[in-house]
Amino acid sequence: MRPALPVVRRLALGPGTILSRSLATTPRRTSHFLPRETKVKYKSVDDPYLLSAKIDRIIKLHKLSDAIALAMTAPQRAQSTVVWNRLITACASMGALNRALKLYNQLKRRGLSPDPQTYTALLNVCASSDSPRAVSEAEKIFEHLKERFPPGIIHINTLLKVYAETGHFDRMTEMYKQLPPSGNNAPDNITYTIVIQALLNRYKFESRPAAMAETPEKGLEELQPKASSRKTATAERKPVKQDEALLSDLTPGKCFEDAFAVWTELIEDQRRRSILNQHNTVQTTPIRFDAPLVNALLLAASRSANPNHAKCGLQVLQDAYGFSSSVVGPLPAYATETARLQPTRLQAKESRGGGGAKVKEEEEEDDDSAPVFDSQTFNRMLTLCLNAKSFRRGLSFAHQAREKFPENKPNLSNLFMVSEVMRKYTAQVFGLPGQSRK
Repeated sequence: MRPALPVVRRLALGPGTILSRSLATTPRRTSHFLPRETKVKYKSVDDPYLLSAKIDRIIKLHKLSDAIALAMTAPQRAQSTVVWNRLITACASMGALNRALKLYNQLKRRGLSPDPQTYTALLNVCASSDSPRAVSEAEKIFEHLKERFPPGIIHINTLLKVYAETGHFDRMTEMYKQLPPSGNNAPDNITYTIVIQALLNRYKFESRPAAMAETPEKGLEELQPKASSRKTATAERKPVKQDEALLSDLTPGKCFEDAFAVWTELIEDQRRRSILNQHNTVQTTPIRFDAPLVNALLLAASRSANPNHAKCGLQVLQDAYGFSSSVVGPLPAYATETARLQPTRLQAKESRGGGGAKVKEEEEEDDDSAPVFDSQTFNRMLTLCLNAKSFRRGLSFAHQAREKFPENKPNLSNLFMVSEVMRKYTAQVFGLPGQSRK
């Protein structure tokens, strides 16, 4: 039996000229389709819980295509919203927005209803994607969410993160100012962290992503992935540079002033919630800012040449760690009760008491977290005191830090900074010229 001949496409370009191309030898473009075949043969499961567990194991092995193919070929009785949520969440680490939208459409086609976690995962994918359609798709996802569920602070924080990652700071600030002061959608510590970090890094954006061309909506009910590949979408991203007047106003000092204004609102909100919790039976969630946020503010203040910014940085230290500007005397009541970030490891260990395997496990977990007040924060604190020429306050802060955080042992750089502050303070008291040390 003769084998089937390949189909030949003939293109007539002119009289006597015929070109032919074999379609059998042309590779089929499959980049626009979700995979349905796996490289390794997996055992099929009929239970949604077992399918979700198996997909988790495959994703941890960095085989997202196999996990998608396993979900695509699974029977209907094994399908669940949790399975597709985990696939969409895995796309966030790759920034694969087009693939995440296809997975969302596949979830709908299988008769499954998306839950609030589905939209959170989609917004996270938009935040990690470098596609010029990330902002428009995120806003469209948020509108779909509002049609089905009331948006929570988690969804609002994720959309703020999308604006912060793509450089749409005006939209981020406008959305932040529209948040209510109390209620379920009141700003929390993650909200303040996203906004402050974005304002501090605003001067690094030398272009306006808002001026990029965005793909218009096509009037379809579902979210539509673009037909082009991710490389094409990235190549089409050509930002328009800002005017020189706008770039001149966007300095690190101006960014720090905007971030410090939000920090002041954070402290006021923290005090207000502390007072409300003392008088109301219904307790509101307190705001607990973390050490990386404080370190970012201290770094921005130390890099500024304006001495007023250094004083603002010292105010951040007093608000965050409860330091007092006086050398002697007890700390303020507010500093000891509400302004502490979290208990020190030594205090946490004493409060747990005793030993045993459980205490050892908790100590190992504590080691994985960032320290509350480390040597880097210590150096930035003294750098601010040097910039503000508040040498006496620097020595006071160093003494208080040593008493409040005894588990943080000073290193060589910390001792050098203390000696530098001491030398400057001595020169100031005795009227000596404050020359820099060679």
